[in-house]
Amino acid sequence: ILVLKEKTSNFVDFSSKIKNLIINILKILLLSVIFFILRTIVFVGIFQYIFDLPKPDIESPGLLLFFNFFISFVFTLALIPIIFRSTLSKKNLWYIIVIILIGIPIIINQIEAFFFHGSVDMSRKELFIYSLGNICAAFIFSFAMIKVFEKTIETDTKSTSFLVSRKHFFWKIPLAAFIIYPFIYLFFGSLLYGLYAPVKEFYSRLDIPNQNFILLFQLFRGLLWMIPGILTFSHVKGKKIHIALMTGCIFAIFMSVEILAPVDFMPLKVRMGHFIELIISHFLWGVILVYLFRKTTVKE
Repeated sequence: ILVLKEKTSNFVDFSSKIKNLIINILKILLLSVIFFILRTIVFVGIFQYIFDLPKPDIESPGLLLFFNFFISFVFTLALIPIIFRSTLSKKNLWYIIVIILIGIPIIINQIEAFFFHGSVDMSRKELFIYSLGNICAAFIFSFAMIKVFEKTIETDTKSTSFLVSRKHFFWKIPLAAFIIYPFIYLFFGSLLYGLYAPVKEFYSRLDIPNQNFILLFQLFRGLLWMIPGILTFSHVKGKKIHIALMTGCIFAIFMSVEILAPVDFMPLKVRMGHFIELIISHFLWGVILVYLFRKTTVKE
């Protein structure tokens, strides 16, 4: 009888885990659809008509929609570990998700398009409006994410932070922003340009503005990374190595996946080269940032 009870209990536990897994998968798919709709409105929807923007010159609109859904799904998936392992209240977690979504894939990523404006066939008006639309989408999507996973979020009344003491910030922020990040950016960018012929050929034909200020720009960009970058792992429970891998994956996804989408101004081979470069460099950047700013707990 005791053995039968134990087996029944194990089966119930297993069934409950499978049920929760299926529910969470459905929630992720629902959020992916919501994000997809919001992004589609920004890129190929009402924004085109409200602001009189030119329609994207894409040979296969269906392919563009597929990539848009894929990006929405991957972005949603990347944020799940933060939702499940956060020590923050729902309200503060919403702030964090908004800051991460606006800070990394929009501001830090898109600011490069503003800096190199002129080398791509897109006006500043288009860049600004698309960025503004993405910011609105980030606010709405973050709210939807908190509501969908409302019962899953475990609130720590202390909102425990796992960061090093503030005195370390005075030397670690300049080290990360002004030395490590620019080095990673320039090293991997130069490596790609020197070793991959399609990228070298593509950029040699372009008249790229502001080249003399690229180092200064990357110093500024490194500083911009500090807030959303550190907040990605500041209140997330787990071993340092696990959080480092999580952060590296989030950075790599947010900074690389969108470049896979078909665009009329960059060939596929060039996009694939940048995709590999961005994944490796930003995964490394995420890991380094965690080991710089996250304290080691007694258990570790």
